[in-house]
Amino acid sequence: MAGNVGCNRINGTYESDSKSLKFGPAISTRMACSGALAEREQAFLSALENAAGFQQIGSVFVIVDAEKKKLMQLSAD
Repeated sequence: MAGNVGCNRINGTYESDSKSLKFGPAISTRMACSGALAEREQAFLSALENAAGFQQIGSVFVIVDAEKKKLMQLSAD
């Protein structure tokens, strides 16, 4: 996986099948971010670390932990 989490770029590995989703450690650039942007990036990276599964409803992709608690929601719209 690869992407931009607001201020920094990340990349790493993941494994997925029809019921589970697991991300490996993310490698991130170290740009100086502050405030709300830095907090959102940290929340996103934490969600990736705790991901255990997913649900897709239309164009919405929800990443959940092992207890099916929603960690993040992404939309293709």
